[in-house]
Amino acid sequence: MRDGFTPLPADSRPGLAVRLRTRRRRAALDEALAQGADPASSEELSLRADQLRSDAVRTQMANRIVEAVGEARGQRQHLRSAKRRQQSDEVRDNAGDVLSLVPLLRDGAAVDVQGLAITARLVNDRKGPLYRAGGEDLRAALRSARSALEEPTTADDVAAAA
Repeated sequence: MRDGFTPLPADSRPGLAVRLRTRRRRAALDEALAQGADPASSEELSLRADQLRSDAVRTQMANRIVEAVGEARGQRQHLRSAKRRQQSDEVRDNAGDVLSLVPLLRDGAAVDVQGLAITARLVNDRKGPLYRAGGEDLRAALRSARSALEEPTTADDVAAAA
């Protein structure tokens, strides 16, 4: 599995335009991959899938999950708005389920890119269920992410991880 830092050989590295489009459209690409889009259908989806599979991005997502639980369990909850306290309560109440994603991300095993994209949406969307109360149900989002991460991987995911 690539570590996210080791440069690709010059002939296989995506061009600057593709990398910039991928960076700018990261959220939309994550959404498409989370919905089951084929990473091979575009250069941008392929690059984003490779990024999500990298050890660096997987570790970053795991760290954000741990930080979210730490913040929810933290002191000074009384200083937060009522809506933010409500969300902290929800994260704290589901901490076991939230943290169950961490080993799946950190163990380096090949996992389905759809599960990685669902998890990326969960940790990167500041208006999503991990950060905001009253929207999408946190438990449903966690079940979806865990289920997709635990699914047997496709041949493409195993090949990409090698």
